[in-house]
Amino acid sequence: MLRQMIARDPQMLQSVLEELGQANPQLLQAIQANPQQFINLLHEGGGAGGGGEGDAPAPPAAVPVQITPAEKEAIDRIKALGFPEHLVVQAYFACDKNENLAAEFLFSENFQDDS
Repeated sequence: MLRQMIARDPQMLQSVLEELGQANPQLLQAIQANPQQFINLLHEGGGAGGGGEGDAPAPPAAVPVQITPAEKEAIDRIKALGFPEHLVVQAYFACDKNENLAAEFLFSENFQDDS
C-alpha cells in the first residue's frame, strides 16, 4: 500500500520522511545512510508480476525473518489497531522495532484496513 501511494504520488515520500525525521531523527539518518535498502523495502514484492497484490499471502521477493515472541506480540498489538499485517511488519522493522513509532507512522499515513 505504501508502495502504491508513493508510486502514484512520489512527493508523498518527502512528507513521510519529514514526519519520520521529526518523530525519530535516528531512523531518518539510517534511511539517509542506506537509501538503497530503504528503496528496496519500498519496492519489496514489486517484482515482474506487477499488479495484483490483493490475495497474495506474501510477495514473491519476501525474505523470511525470525522474530521473537515479544516481537510477535508487538506486531499483533499494532495489527489489533486495524492495520494489515504486511504493513505492520514493514513499519515495525523500518522503525527499528519501536512499536509506538510504527503505530504513529501507520496512523499518520492513514493505513488502516478498510475491510
